[in-house]
Amino acid sequence: MTERGADLAIVGGGVAALWLAVRAARSNLRVVLITCGQIGAYASTRNQAWVHSGAFYAANEAWALAEHCIEGNADLRSLAEDTPGLMGCGPRDGECLVRDADHLAEVGPRLRHAGVDYRLGALASPNTSVVFGTVERPYVLRTADSTIDSSLLLERLAFDAVSAGARVLGSPGQPALERRGEAWSLRQGDVEVVADRVVLALGAGLPDYLGTWVPQYSGPVYVPTVTRVVVLSELPLSAPVIPLFDAAPTVVPVWHQRQWRGATVCVPFDNVPGRRPDRVGFAEAEAIVKLAVEQLPGVGEYLSRHDDTPVGVYTCEKLIVSGQRDGTEESRSFRVDQYPDGLYAFYAGKFTTASVGARACLRELGVRPKPGKGKSNRVGYSDGKVEMAQRAAVAPPGFELRIVPNGLSLVPASALPASPVRKGEIAHDR
Repeated sequence: MTERGADLAIVGGGVAALWLAVRAARSNLRVVLITCGQIGAYASTRNQAWVHSGAFYAANEAWALAEHCIEGNADLRSLAEDTPGLMGCGPRDGECLVRDADHLAEVGPRLRHAGVDYRLGALASPNTSVVFGTVERPYVLRTADSTIDSSLLLERLAFDAVSAGARVLGSPGQPALERRGEAWSLRQGDVEVVADRVVLALGAGLPDYLGTWVPQYSGPVYVPTVTRVVVLSELPLSAPVIPLFDAAPTVVPVWHQRQWRGATVCVPFDNVPGRRPDRVGFAEAEAIVKLAVEQLPGVGEYLSRHDDTPVGVYTCEKLIVSGQRDGTEESRSFRVDQYPDGLYAFYAGKFTTASVGARACLRELGVRPKPGKGKSNRVGYSDGKVEMAQRAAVAPPGFELRIVPNGLSLVPASALPASPVRKGEIAHDR
């Protein structure tokens, strides 16, 4: 049995886990990240990759989450300064829609109160027209909402974590957890990691893991839900379109390998609480697409003119906080919970707030993150088989992170191609 000591062990391989690994390693902690064999295999590559300005939440008076989004947006844009292609085709303003002058008079002061920058845009921009067609939408607020190449972000964060001295261990499954004196033991196969503190950053996998290894503390803290998302692989959209009123879906372009790959439509009121996502059947997919088209007249017009447009539907699993109505803001930002001494759960509900949650998690652990982008002198290395998920991105110039059979190595990076889905086929896993 190979035993490795650590100040902090992180279980997970998504954006939240990687942000935490980067910040912890830069604070001179001995960090081991244990992933189930794939970096970004789950929700981190199955959502809209929407970088929130905070406008959507400020408009609904969710002040704390709006603040988190503003802070996280700044973190991502700072990371993008030396990561070509990370912010899609470059910073582009999102388009937040309001109904009329009365609605603008209500929303504008809320955005200013939260510190969200915006300006009044064209009454009918080409981008908005693609989504809503000829339907009149009188006011467009241009904000800092944008999109990010999610798999490129994962690769960048993995690179930073390894460069800062974190070790990445590939595991064929989730490691067994048990108390070892005053420390914790994480064991998988012939590898054991003993750490003073453990953070479970497993996303929607948290409830199952807690129920298996610490059932006395798990409780109904987190509840998984399912969201269906429509993928339109050829809809020409340059920036997010975000209605600031009820019963209208957001439409967000998707970037992969520094190229535009289409758009996603997040269907509202489509969360199914308390169960794991099922495969999307053709009947359900058709109903979801029809629902999205009805709410987005421009999309319907586009599909009628381009009947060979690839259309898919996929499921994205997320968590909400038990006892709260889905959609409450506590469920959408981040959450850090402590269980027995030294054991924590960290969940981030979106890309934009993951970095903010990572800082909060370190504060909960009693660690003060060091400012700046300084690197440790220690050389990171990894053990076990670690792979990027199928949407792994092309590395930007100057990157030297490669996923190899034995782990992560600081050598030139490689990429895996994305496969399109044609109309009539259903995308179960992007």
